[in-house]
Amino acid sequence: MTYKKWWDDSGGDLNGKRSTELKAIDKAFGEFLLAAGAGKDAKMIALFDAISAWQNSKKNIFGTEKWENSKRADAVRALATWVADEVQKRTVEPGWDNNHNCYAYAMKCQHPGGRGNNSRPGVIAGAPYAGQNVANWKTLLTNAVQADAVHGGVVINVLPQTTASPCPATLGAARYLVAAIGFPAGYHFMRRDEHTMRWSHKNGAPADVANLAFQAYKSRYLPITDNVAVDMVTHPGNWGDTTVGMSFVAYLSVPAAGIMVAGPP
Repeated sequence: MTYKKWWDDSGGDLNGKRSTELKAIDKAFGEFLLAAGAGKDAKMIALFDAISAWQNSKKNIFGTEKWENSKRADAVRALATWVADEVQKRTVEPGWDNNHNCYAYAMKCQHPGGRGNNSRPGVIAGAPYAGQNVANWKTLLTNAVQADAVHGGVVINVLPQTTASPCPATLGAARYLVAAIGFPAGYHFMRRDEHTMRWSHKNGAPADVANLAFQAYKSRYLPITDNVAVDMVTHPGNWGDTTVGMSFVAYLSVPAAGIMVAGPP
C-alpha cells in the first residue's frame, strides 16, 4: 500500500478536519514506510499503537468501542492488514514449512523425525502423549514434553503457576518461554523470544509462522506482546490464530537451543 492510497481511502484532508488520532496514523505510517532495518520493528509497533488509539477513540454513548461504524473503518482495517502482511514477510525467521507443526516450531526443531508435520510430545522419547480424557491430562501432556527433553539430554521446567496471568518475566539468554494450551485430545504451543519479548507460533503444519495475532472480535492485528499472549491462551476464541475450546496448560522453560521432536514413524 502506498501513502497516497491510504490518504485517499481514508478521506483525504477531510476539509481540514482529520482527527488527532487519524493524524497520528498518518505520521506513524509515513515513518514506517521510511524506516529500514531493525528500526522498522519499532515503527511497526508505533503504527499498530496509532491504529488502536484511533479505534479506541470511536466510542458510543455507553463508552463501548464502536470504530467499525466509522466511515474510515475499512481504510484503517485495510492498512492494518497490509502492514501485518509486510511485517510477517520481513520478520519471520526462515526455514519453517509444512513439515513443522506448532510443537516442532515451539521447540525450535527444524528437522523433526518421522512425520514432522505431526510432531507430538513424547514421541521421540518413546512415550507419546495419548490424549487421554482423564483428570490429570495436563500433567500427562507436560510430562511428555519433558520426556522429549530428557531424551535429548536436557531439562524442560514446568513453571509453578496454573493460570496464564501474570506472564513470567524474561528467562534470560539461556532459556526461553513456551506456553501450552489444549484439551485432552489436542494442544497448541507458542514461544517467546527472550530478547525482543515478542511471541510467535505456527498454527498447524499448513500455516505460516505468525508473530502478529488477529483479534477476531475487533477485527484487528496486534503484535504478540506478553499481554496479547496471555489473552490468546486465556480466551483463544477471541483470536483468529488459536484453537477455540482449549484452555491454559502451563508455561515451560526451554533451553535456548530447543529440543528434538518427532511425529509417528
